[in-house]
Amino acid sequence: MVYFFRSLLLLSLLCCSANAVDALATNSRLKSAALKQDAGSQVLRFGLYYPHLSPYIYTAPINNQVIGIVPEVLAPFFKQHNITIEYVFDKVSALKRRLNNSDIDMMILNASWAINPEQVLFSAGVVPYNDYLYSRLPEQEITEPQQLDNKAICTRQYYVYPKLSALFTGELSLRVDSSSQAAQLRMLFSQRCDYAYINEIVAKWELQNQFQNQQIYRSAVYQDESMLTLGVSPKLEKLLPELNAYIQQQQQSGEIKRIINRYVHYD
Repeated sequence: MVYFFRSLLLLSLLCCSANAVDALATNSRLKSAALKQDAGSQVLRFGLYYPHLSPYIYTAPINNQVIGIVPEVLAPFFKQHNITIEYVFDKVSALKRRLNNSDIDMMILNASWAINPEQVLFSAGVVPYNDYLYSRLPEQEITEPQQLDNKAICTRQYYVYPKLSALFTGELSLRVDSSSQAAQLRMLFSQRCDYAYINEIVAKWELQNQFQNQQIYRSAVYQDESMLTLGVSPKLEKLLPELNAYIQQQQQSGEIKRIINRYVHYD
């Protein structure tokens, strides 16, 4: 009988302890939720290409901090809206799928690059840029399309190039894909391709930071003007108009141009 009462008492104590732990855990969760709500904070998962898209967005070699033109442009907006950025590193193709599944909230993405673009929202243009055909020698400049017959053109894997599509689909020129713009230039300098088709801002950054002793020459033929945009999850539909207004204000004030000039130097 004594053993029975002792067991009953022990069971009661254990139940009380379990209830106390559950109550503490519940209170802790409620406090955490209250703190997050009071702070008005929001975590935004931003997709970061690997290999990186320098100088638009990349990690600093010394401390692995995420830097670049796009993070610098967006930082005041995120601060104003109390948004904390969580960077998600992955390959471009994987990030596109993750954005379609709303596993990430935002990434650098133009509509022509997207998988099922109808499932994604797109921001106003953040950074204007031009794509050019680059060669190693000035005498290789292209003035007529026929000069590209049977020529190898280095391109970025998974990228869409509307200006060059007729050359590749008609098999007039050979498309040689590479994993990054730096790889495109290495292949150009090693003569594994005759030309490289690269974003002008990226090409300048690579030359100034990775290939200081090299020169490239651009051709006016097949120049393509475009704007870098952000692919945005439909979850952020209500935030998008404010983001677009902010981007346009930054464009009009000249701030985006000033930020670009901090990363690339124009002669």
